[in-house]
Amino acid sequence: MKICKKILVMVLTVFMVLGTYPVSASAASVKNKVKSIKVTSTPANILVVKKNQKYKLKIKVKGEGKFSKKVSYSSGNESIATVSSSGRVKGIRKGSTKVTVRSISNPKVKKTIKVKVGTPVKKVKVSKKKVTLAKGGTYKIKVKVSPKKATYKKVSFKSSDKTVVKVSKKGKVTALKEGKAVITVKSKDGSNKKAKVTITVKGDDGSEESTADPENTPTEEPTLNPEETPSEEPTLNPEETPSEEPTLNPEATPSEEPTLNPEETPSAEPTSWTWEPPYPWMKPTPTNEPTNGPTATPTAATTPTNVPTATPTKTPTKAPTATPTKAPTATPTKTPTKAPTATPTKTPTKAPTATPTKTPTKAPTATPTKTPTKAPTATPTKTPTKAPTATPTKTPTKAPTATPTKTPTKAPTATPTKTPTKAPTATPTKTPTKAPTATPTKTPMASPSATPTDEPIDSPFKVPYISTYYFNPKPTVNESVQIPLYITDYYQSEYMKNDTKKTLDLYYEVDGVEKKISDIKLGDYTLTIGKLSEGLHTFAVQAYDKSTGLRSHKLYNDLMVVASNTIPSTKIYKMSQVDLINYNIKNNNSTNEADLISTRDGLTQLFADKQKAGYRKIVLLKGTYRINGENARTTCISIPSYFTVDMNGSTFKLDTIKNESSGCIVRMENVIDAHLENGILEGDRYERIQEQLERDGLGEGINTVLITAGKYCSLENLTIKNTTGHTIWSLPKMGDNQKLRGFTNVNIENGKEVKSDKCSTSSMVDLTYLKEWDPDEDYLYVGFPAGYRGIRTNSVIIYVSFYDSNKSFIKTVTGCQFRKMLIPTNAEFARVTVNETDIVDNDGIEGVYIYPRKLGDYHQIKNISFENTRTCALAPTTCNNLLIENVTYTDCGNSITRLPVDFEDGWDETQDVYYRNNEVISKTETNTGTVIDNAGFNHVYENCKNHQLGFNARISGLVVRNMNDESNTVLCDLGDKKSNSYGRIYDNNCGFINFIKKDKDGVAIPDINILGEEKLAELVNVKVKNCTIKNGEQDKNAHCLGYSEKVTYDGCTFTSFSGQNAVFRNCIIQPASYMNHKLYFYNCTFKALDGSDSITLMLNAPRNADRLFEGCKFEGKVTVGTENFHNGIFNNCIFDDVNFRTVVDSSEGEIQFNNCTINSTAENLIYTGQWGYEVKNLKIRFTECDITHTGDNLIGFFALPADNSLIEFDNCKIIKNRGALIKWLVNYNRAALKDKISVDVKFKNTVVDRSLEIDNAVDAEHARIIFE
Repeated sequence: MKICKKILVMVLTVFMVLGTYPVSASAASVKNKVKSIKVTSTPANILVVKKNQKYKLKIKVKGEGKFSKKVSYSSGNESIATVSSSGRVKGIRKGSTKVTVRSISNPKVKKTIKVKVGTPVKKVKVSKKKVTLAKGGTYKIKVKVSPKKATYKKVSFKSSDKTVVKVSKKGKVTALKEGKAVITVKSKDGSNKKAKVTITVKGDDGSEESTADPENTPTEEPTLNPEETPSEEPTLNPEETPSEEPTLNPEATPSEEPTLNPEETPSAEPTSWTWEPPYPWMKPTPTNEPTNGPTATPTAATTPTNVPTATPTKTPTKAPTATPTKAPTATPTKTPTKAPTATPTKTPTKAPTATPTKTPTKAPTATPTKTPTKAPTATPTKTPTKAPTATPTKTPTKAPTATPTKTPTKAPTATPTKTPTKAPTATPTKTPTKAPTATPTKTPMASPSATPTDEPIDSPFKVPYISTYYFNPKPTVNESVQIPLYITDYYQSEYMKNDTKKTLDLYYEVDGVEKKISDIKLGDYTLTIGKLSEGLHTFAVQAYDKSTGLRSHKLYNDLMVVASNTIPSTKIYKMSQVDLINYNIKNNNSTNEADLISTRDGLTQLFADKQKAGYRKIVLLKGTYRINGENARTTCISIPSYFTVDMNGSTFKLDTIKNESSGCIVRMENVIDAHLENGILEGDRYERIQEQLERDGLGEGINTVLITAGKYCSLENLTIKNTTGHTIWSLPKMGDNQKLRGFTNVNIENGKEVKSDKCSTSSMVDLTYLKEWDPDEDYLYVGFPAGYRGIRTNSVIIYVSFYDSNKSFIKTVTGCQFRKMLIPTNAEFARVTVNETDIVDNDGIEGVYIYPRKLGDYHQIKNISFENTRTCALAPTTCNNLLIENVTYTDCGNSITRLPVDFEDGWDETQDVYYRNNEVISKTETNTGTVIDNAGFNHVYENCKNHQLGFNARISGLVVRNMNDESNTVLCDLGDKKSNSYGRIYDNNCGFINFIKKDKDGVAIPDINILGEEKLAELVNVKVKNCTIKNGEQDKNAHCLGYSEKVTYDGCTFTSFSGQNAVFRNCIIQPASYMNHKLYFYNCTFKALDGSDSITLMLNAPRNADRLFEGCKFEGKVTVGTENFHNGIFNNCIFDDVNFRTVVDSSEGEIQFNNCTINSTAENLIYTGQWGYEVKNLKIRFTECDITHTGDNLIGFFALPADNSLIEFDNCKIIKNRGALIKWLVNYNRAALKDKISVDVKFKNTVVDRSLEIDNAVDAEHARIIFE
């Protein structure tokens, strides 16, 4: 039996060996092996991309048998270009590198291509689209590649039928036999731009002919893979873009960016010390405090370089028949079938073709709402002498005419029916002498078929205005991004003039792709961008006014789109007792000097280490961490980028600072996405008081939190108390400034200089130093970058023209001084155009520079309780999009800066501030207010309680709304148009809203011009709408409501009114005391104070003051002019029950009632004089009035008026059925009158019952009663 088993084993062994022998391991691997890799999207093995553009490589893997197609990608120099695990190449900076595609299963097989970061080809054009050849004939294809500065211009040639036509590598075509073939000319830089030439081969002879080939006309903004882009809005990889609004970076899937051991959950003490990016779209970096986040640069902006004309989709069969010699004609919206609009043979020297219905001095230029898609625009060969032809919004078939909206250059003010000597004038029904925004004298408008230009034209600085309200700067990929905007024209027509019809167009860009929304009504508007892919996105908005052809400044912003705002538990580190030991941290409020330092430094190191280890949040152990903050603001607790410190109810306590200069508890130094939350920050104020260190201004620089530059950081759910210096302070990151020099009186049109009497343009400024300052920074600023800032030119608007390294013109962009402007990718030089012509020299304009800056963007201060701060709680300096929300102040601002909030040191670089839902719980005895706000752009205040707001005259775009607390007050300085425009104060219920300015005449204010000399600047017009105001004026420090017609209150309710210097429209007014001069009331209703049954109008000095009441109604009993009633005009007013008391001396004054309805039950309708006084120079006139008096005396003389006084009724109707017309109420001293006639009482063309008594005591020798 054993022998049989052995034999069986031997047989089986033989069979097994024989069965496996022919297929060896090496043979199997040969049949299942990768042989080659080819990059099909770059057949020339060269790829050119722009900076920050992404390009998806397409590969083909070949092999034998069953093989793996998985590959890996690597970049030879990631500082030039990176490549993701899915083959997405991204340009980082200019230069060349190599990207290698390698087989994972067979690493020996690889393919390497050359990647250049530069300028890709945008268009390939051939000189002839169709060519006919004889058999055997040849033809050399002439190719033009654009742009001229394309990095790699080589093209390939391919014949569709090589038996008919062959083509060489250099484009030489040889005809082989009869037939047709198409030669495709294709760029070799990976952009895959194409042009085609159709070759027809005939038997014997042939002739060359060429026609337009519309199929080969590229779109205005070609994409890298146009043949694969079926969508209406092209993207680089549209098939991979699921978002509602396609973007250039449509999707960055987390799996594409490798992370460090993503499948592993970090333990309490991770062993890996390599920093892991918190978001998949971020490039890994070894530093724990990156200087800036990734910036998305526009990749395919459709904005024209300057004044481009739209490329026709299909070239018309016939060309335009006439080119204008001097003046272009208006192009119709819809192109006629054959030819564009013909230009007259002889163009008039001056007159434009389109004539407005009522022609102002200079006609505005209107641009059509919709751009024609087919017809090319006829380009004038010479610039018109005067205004170019205005194009109507919708062009008729024949000659169009443009009709202006009748917008005066300066916003007119309303006029009464019968204008008093100095009352404001009415809005004219006809066009005023000064016209709306003028058409350029020498600069032609952009063709109506083109996208509107940003270039300066005539009145180039009267541009529209655009701003944002608060928006979420960190949306998730699942959120539809919405940006609330405010859009208006130069005159702010919808707010200042209640114009509800005018519209503007909105241009917006997301990652450089521009879109347009037409005909948006002026006012608030919400822009819906849609969902965006994860990563950093740049967006810009710009308003366009068709009536002027001008764009607003371009407003740039960023969005950091994240997968989720919730940090996963695997990324949250919980501090342990081990960390206290390892990092030498004390949380027991130790006052030991060594512990103070080690705790401070240990916390900083702990945060940095955990961030490097891949954590995004740390939760501290509860306790009191006392630190030493000596040696200025550098020795404090630092929080790194992409990291949140949850204090978990703990306290960071500052030990006593004894150097009396500066210190700090927490610092965020140019970090991104860093956060501090849920704890207490306590300063050293109590200790300093005990040690008698709190005196004079010492300790002002001892901060609690210092934020320098950075982005997307926050302080939230904190109690901050007992602080010494500016509690929360912010600073910018600054670089060197370059003064603009070499100004000449020219503007830039299509890259060329044109003489101008309205602006000046600087010489070239080299921008490369900005990149040397920070390679990741893509913005520049223009303005005065130091001190109290200030706009030194006549307008805040500027135009920046960009040029490449060869100083070739790129484009001109409308900008705003102190606002950031995006530098185009290939721009290395710039010129700046300003609204100033007085100073033209080689030394430049004093106070105008180009400079780099990081202001601190998208920071948030939320849910903070400030308690007992010695000086201000908040002292933000420079900022951009700062949110301050749900903050309370208790006893803040005891000394030095005696208020809770001080927006001071940032001046014009304090931008886009959203201050809302904040409350003062209690004030200190020394408080001078709540907020002082000195300068900047777009500051929005809303929904606050117990706030006293003070605003300087240099805030452009100030908004105060929904401040519904009677303890709120608003005090504003008036400024000039260039620095104090576009303010809106509306829908508030507060104590008072006053305007003051230390000027002489209420019309002009001192201004500093570019020479540093003082000049006068016209005050800006402002309006307050739909507010309920408890007190008409504050106190002696704000003794006026406004300045003449410059300040208007519209639709407001005054519950206790007194004041001067303002216009009131459609208001409800409850007068409280004296009303002074320069008061203009239109369609207002006057009521008695609450608790009173009558109104008393006391119109105080001066005698010749302007007081106008137009179309007003006086409800209930009214006494006008109890004393000192010198001057006033009442037009079209209605009095329910009135009596008039005249003044002692009315020299230079006159009281008029025109077209009024007057009812009175008073004993005396008119009562003159008072005991012990002599009435002089009284003049009171009633013209075309209806008077009903049921009391005793129409006129009752207590004292006889003297010195040629006059009471006159002209064309009136007086209904009086009893009593006397004139009655002496007391005897008067006739001897004192001597021989003078004291008063005339005239009834001219007036219906009155003459049988009524005229008191015989009236001595005809001294008074005359006249009926005419």
